Amino acid sequence: MAILSPTLKQKFFSQSGLPLAGGKLYSYAAGTTTPLATYTTYTGAVANANPVILDSNGECDVWLGSNSYKFILKDSSDTTQWTVDNVNQASENTNISGDVLQNFGLTSSTASNNLTITLTDGGGNIPSTVNPVMVGFRSPTIGSGLSNVVSIVSSLGMTISSGSTLGHTGAVEDSIFVYLLYFNGAAEMAVSSTLYPEFALYSTTAEGGAGAADSRSAIYSVSARTNVPMRLVGRLTITQAVAGTWVNLPSQIQTSAMSQVYTDSKVLTTRPTVSRATRATFSGGCSAAASGTYTTPANVRYLKIKMAGGGGGGAGAGTSGGPGGAGSNGGSTTFGSSFLTCTGGDGAFAGGNKGGNGGTVTINSPGIAIVAVSGGGGGTTSQQGTSGTSIFNGSNGGINPFGGSNGAVWASSGQNGSDDTGAGGSGGSMTTNGTANSFAGSGGGAGGYMEVYIQAPSATYSYSIGAGGTGGTAGTNGAAGGGGAGGVLIIEEFYV
Repeated sequence: MAILSPTLKQKFFSQSGLPLAGGKLYSYAAGTTTPLATYTTYTGAVANANPVILDSNGECDVWLGSNSYKFILKDSSDTTQWTVDNVNQASENTNISGDVLQNFGLTSSTASNNLTITLTDGGGNIPSTVNPVMVGFRSPTIGSGLSNVVSIVSSLGMTISSGSTLGHTGAVEDSIFVYLLYFNGAAEMAVSSTLYPEFALYSTTAEGGAGAADSRSAIYSVSARTNVPMRLVGRLTITQAVAGTWVNLPSQIQTSAMSQVYTDSKVLTTRPTVSRATRATFSGGCSAAASGTYTTPANVRYLKIKMAGGGGGGAGAGTSGGPGGAGSNGGSTTFGSSFLTCTGGDGAFAGGNKGGNGGTVTINSPGIAIVAVSGGGGGTTSQQGTSGTSIFNGSNGGINPFGGSNGAVWASSGQNGSDDTGAGGSGGSMTTNGTANSFAGSGGGAGGYMEVYIQAPSATYSYSIGAGGTGGTAGTNGAAGGGGAGGVLIIEEFYV
């Protein structure tokens, strides 16, 4: 399709309509009387005289820098013909908008195990006043539908320091997404191993230059920024033999068709990060084992919580004259203040006649329940009346979706609930075959279990992990019950 040619050479006329031979074109910064240079060619290497003296045809070559101008046209006798203010490069395109990404390129280099990413113009040169990179951003006010367009007229880039892995794994191909941020009217570069949509405001972490930028989900920039607009401008596909030792250049740099980059990359970057806490361990955003504070990572869109209360202890085996002891109750696992609760399973009753009940769940707003189930009850055993040859094994502990415990085999103590599942402990077995009036131990109940979504999560949540109940003591001719398993908290963090 053909298009209408732009003005190829500037030509000016007098008020009577004749070519303004010898006329004078003065250029100033918009709204002022401060002279501002125009240029003889598109390179911006040579400034015009100010004023520009028109030739005998009233013509001249005028190339604009990235700033806004005021122009005053006079004839050769210094009589003003007209004044026009607020003229800039954007004036050439009345359709310019917050979606613009114009005259843009990226290059990369490595040195001393650092990776440097540099913004260029479309020809690979440093942007300049006459050859700027134009980029649009949404408003930094989330409730506003307005936009901002920035002209980048100088060098811009950032370095990923030696030792900073960005969450990559050695010898595995991965992506680095390159963003531009809008901060105080200017553009800044940022990078992340996670793909983010452009409709939100984001907070970034300073790369720091000391090899500590190791998070896959964090957005790293030269200086930390809070709640700023962001544009996706490129994707680097890269593999390093050793993560954080930046020796190899990217195998691909993609700077166009960003909508396709977003579509292609989304499958690779929607995988969540995971934080976890048990009675003895913790990881990710959890601050400690057993109880502590969970801190939501930056730019998380929603959380998926899986948790279970502690399992109840199984009862010990024994006789009516020397019964085994009851198991104790498991503790509750909680997340947030009066927010999510999985109570622990009950301990099994003494005397072999009743297993422990399973724990319950409570989900308050803004939690969105996916699964909410009470823990399974512990198995129950019956009494052997008179002497004989029957073998009484302990009953199973209660189970939940994380797991359970088997019953105790002959002449052994009850089995503990599977580690960090909230399963109930099994009951203890009799140790003497055919003992009259004997009771093998019943199983403890499992802790309650839930899976919950939390959209737009809070910055922090308190948590506690329910302890497993202890197994009941051994009675006459019997073995002790198994202990319930401690509860567990698993937090999946989703970024897109």
